[in-house]
Amino acid sequence: MANFLSRLRPECPIFAFADRQSVRRRMNLRWGVTPFRMSFDGSPEDNITRTFRFLKVRKLVDSGDLVVVVSDIRPEPSEVVRSIQVKHVL
Repeated sequence: MANFLSRLRPECPIFAFADRQSVRRRMNLRWGVTPFRMSFDGSPEDNITRTFRFLKVRKLVDSGDLVVVVSDIRPEPSEVVRSIQVKHVL
């Protein structure tokens, strides 16, 4: 999904998370994307909470910031579940 956002050239940062190093490296070539490697486990909401914590520690977001969370999950190799959420960083 970071690829789609990158094409729009938004004026806000795009932070992308991948569970594989090869994917993170490919995302690094996209305009405006700052990729990170992180393992995903638990529920998608737990993963979002972990990514917010990760970004807060690095002072890339602050509590109260409004963030658009765009994700795709592949429960099976042939399936993709895409999601867009607007959340406040806690």
